[in-house]
Amino acid sequence: MTRSPCLIKAWLASPLAGEAPMLDAILERHAFIHNIDGCAALSAGRQLNSHDPLTYDMLDCVPLAQQLFACGEKCYCVSSPIVDGVCEATEHFVRRADYATLKGRIKPTEIAKLRQITGPYAPSFEPHRVRTVRAIAWYARGDVQLLKDWLSHIGHIGGKTAAGYGIVDRWDVTELDVSMSDAWYLHNGVLMRPVPLAVFDEAPKGAKPYFGAIKPPYWHPMRQMEIWKPC
Repeated sequence: MTRSPCLIKAWLASPLAGEAPMLDAILERHAFIHNIDGCAALSAGRQLNSHDPLTYDMLDCVPLAQQLFACGEKCYCVSSPIVDGVCEATEHFVRRADYATLKGRIKPTEIAKLRQITGPYAPSFEPHRVRTVRAIAWYARGDVQLLKDWLSHIGHIGGKTAAGYGIVDRWDVTELDVSMSDAWYLHNGVLMRPVPLAVFDEAPKGAKPYFGAIKPPYWHPMRQMEIWKPC
């Protein structure tokens, strides 16, 4: 499988809620949802949560090249997202229990006993970062044709997609006529993606020490380590 340098862009048709996602996380999720090469068995066929141990390291079926660092850690050859934002605001998402519906399922005398401070029936008024974004770009090294095929089936990214945020109008995957050195995660000395702390003795340009992950699932506790993160 040929792994070529490429520039990937997602052109959005609606505002982006929350942070822009890492491209490798988008592709791994696509692989699990469609059970590509039977990879859904790696998570025992269920939606993982933070209490489940990870039974896999990385997915070889994802059409991205992989980087092995001298410290033994690996990550995909893809940069952090580069966001072409126009404006930014904070929007609140409201949730409350539909007690009219509950009356048909729960005895009227029991409704008053429902916990309304915590749990599924607790009301919420959550603030979320929302940005009007023209496009999100990632630099990567991967199989251009497979990337085009996979991304054509991904119609939304980011948070609160059920509310209509992060709709993708189209994907562009452009092969670049350049070479990527072993230090592809640096561009003119500026860090392009999270890497293990042991990779550099001193902070590269545009980086800060952080405790996080360098590969998906980025949210899982077993992925967390000391890293350099772009800032």
